[in-house]
Amino acid sequence: MSPSEIDSLNKTGGARLVIKKMPGVHEAEYHGIVQGKHCFTIDPDVFRNEETVTHETIHALQMSDESRPSPDKKLRTVKTLEDLSLKEALTEAETIARVHTVNLKTPNYYRDIKEECRERCPSTAAMKKEDRMTLTDGTDKPQGSKAVSQTYKKFEELHISQFRYKSSKRTARQQFRKKKMK
Repeated sequence: MSPSEIDSLNKTGGARLVIKKMPGVHEAEYHGIVQGKHCFTIDPDVFRNEETVTHETIHALQMSDESRPSPDKKLRTVKTLEDLSLKEALTEAETIARVHTVNLKTPNYYRDIKEECRERCPSTAAMKKEDRMTLTDGTDKPQGSKAVSQTYKKFEELHISQFRYKSSKRTARQQFRKKKMK
């Protein structure tokens, strides 16, 4: 995270982190701002996983960093499963662009992309790797705060844009187009 992004998190009172076993497939969760602090819960098994920590920190930035693009602000209050699918897919894409090393062994949200949507890559690892290369313009170097603009610019090209929660009527890509997020 950039110094200005860290400042924006601290302006809201910093963060409170709870480390405890998470139920089901969840590894971590951002709970929003509670009593003036960004609140996170992270499973101890993934506490040191850069992708998990980055993903949840991006959720916090989406809520409090006023310098982020206006489409982020459209998703501050999620009212539908389609919006939640879009928010998680955008966050996952930005995560993949920001981290130093993409963990290809951890599928995260890629595991929920339906087989028929796996356009060019049959495996979650291949999809994550290809998305990383798309977001980094082929350099495979972490993008830092540039990841935000890259995510919106290239979202529709990414495999993760085909993510959707099971009961959602639309993929993240379809919701992105519907909400005119570019």
